[in-house]
Amino acid sequence: MKNRFFMLLLLLLLVVSLASCGKKEASVAASPSVEKEVAEKSSELSVLFMSGVYAESAKSMSKEFEDEFNCKVDVSDVPFSSFHEKAMLDLSSGAGSYDIISVNASWLGEFAPFLESMDEFILVNKYDDSDFIPSVLDACRWDGSLYGFPLAPTPNMMTYRTDLIETPPTTYDEYMEMAKAHNDPKNGMYGISIPGKKEQYAVMYLVRSWAMGSDVADENFVIDVDNEVGRAAMRQLGETKKYTDSGSLSWGLEESINAFLQGNAAFCEAWPTLGIVQNADNPDKSKIVGNWALAPFPAEKTGKNQMSLWIVAISKDSKNKEKAYEWLKKYASKDKQLEFFDTYNVLPSLTSFWEDDAVKKTPLAPVGPALENAMTKWGIPVSAELDTIMANSVSSYLAGSWSLDRAMSYFDTELKKAIKDNPPGDVKNVKAIAINKVL
Repeated sequence: MKNRFFMLLLLLLLVVSLASCGKKEASVAASPSVEKEVAEKSSELSVLFMSGVYAESAKSMSKEFEDEFNCKVDVSDVPFSSFHEKAMLDLSSGAGSYDIISVNASWLGEFAPFLESMDEFILVNKYDDSDFIPSVLDACRWDGSLYGFPLAPTPNMMTYRTDLIETPPTTYDEYMEMAKAHNDPKNGMYGISIPGKKEQYAVMYLVRSWAMGSDVADENFVIDVDNEVGRAAMRQLGETKKYTDSGSLSWGLEESINAFLQGNAAFCEAWPTLGIVQNADNPDKSKIVGNWALAPFPAEKTGKNQMSLWIVAISKDSKNKEKAYEWLKKYASKDKQLEFFDTYNVLPSLTSFWEDDAVKKTPLAPVGPALENAMTKWGIPVSAELDTIMANSVSSYLAGSWSLDRAMSYFDTELKKAIKDNPPGDVKNVKAIAINKVL
């Protein structure tokens, strides 16, 4: 009897204890502070864009997205000069400070391991990406996977004076003949206006090399710079100096564009969408109103051109990937791309925009066809080294301090060292593959 009593007492205590634990757990689960914290974590997005119009376009959409998805959006912006370092530090450390990051296409191979692939999202959500210009969307891929949507595809094009040039050149020989015909330094007139600073003009080597039929490496990233095509590209680039202002080697974009707007050159080799398009028909800023047009650089053998591109991507460490996908989808939508173009002059990535009859009647019309045959710079981890090596080689040759032999030897040798120190692995050089397909 006594044993039965103790057994009942122990059973009662056990039931009370379990009930108490259940109430405690329920109390914690229902804690308003915890619920609030969880809700806040799931309803916030952090976005990182480059300072300027790109960041402004992202900020302009934030309030609308917050209202539509009940999700607070915080947009941070960083200047280009420090963007790579800040973004890569956050991604590689796994800090997850940003859900969405805009990535320059030339960094994609370096950033891809830390970004979320978009392939499954597009498949599961049956997302229609058919309106994106194929070459532009392809530039957002690395090793076969899509890592984001394109932002502001901008082809490198020339601008020319329509009152002086009837038809733009299709070869570099034609180009030099036209530049020479209009070169008159004694009267302040030059054939070509260039942004000669090495960080600006070096990429014009790639423009020429690609058009003439060669990248700086083959499809397996075996460096091949000091060859017939590479030397021809460098020589041609050097020839432009004959028809430019003697001070142009120290010019940036602003100086070269202004020289063209003031009527001091027949051609301009500067990004036309960074000042010419906006100001050429403004009589307060231009002396060539109504007398200018855009054209791709001479097509030569391949017609391949170079473009600048940013990719809006999602961090693998994002804590809110579903909302991040929605933000990307909205930012890349046709309505938003048109809005950003009208408000911030951010060029759309959509075929339908460039095929619109109204757009075809504007000076921007040649941009669409140029994008269809454009490529971005390398995306492998040595892309920054390529820029530096190419800039040193080109600027030293243009300044006359290096011979062609020395410039090409340096270019080839230093790039081989960079690749050896940072091998790209099994990925292929899609630039070389695309060029070889045309040849």
